[in-house]
This record gives sequence, structure tokens and C-alpha cells, in this order.
Amino acid sequence: MSGIAKKEECIVEGRIHDVDIIIPDIKLKIRIPICFAEGDAPFLLGREGFMDYFDVKFKKQEKETIFELIK
Repeated sequence: MSGIAKKEECIVEGRIHDVDIIIPDIKLKIRIPICFAEGDAPFLLGREGFMDYFDVKFKKQEKETIFELIK
């Protein structure tokens, strides 16, 4: 796997699996891809799957991230 930087030292081994997640507050069950990576890779919620269901708003000054369910 690699991100924006295509440098050799930025590439990590990883495996992608589809998992079901449940968001109980809104009674939503969705299937999303999740990656298990070796080494020092940060956690990142991706656009595939999860963000297909939500409009996302980032409020930097308030340090908030708002997820609004797409109906």
C-alpha cells in the first residue's frame, strides 16, 4: 500500500477485508473495506463504503467533524 508519496520507504504491506459495521444510534448497518497494515501506518476512515452514506462537514475552529446521513 502507498499513499500520496510514492517513495519506497512510504510503502507498507497490508490486507483489505470487507467488514460489517453497525451504527446503533441511527440503526444503520453497512459493509466497508478495512485495511490491516504492517508498520507505522495511521488510521484513516476512507471514502469507500462509509462516506457513501454521509455528507461530511469539517469545522476546524470548533474542532468538530459532522456526519449527516444521506437519505
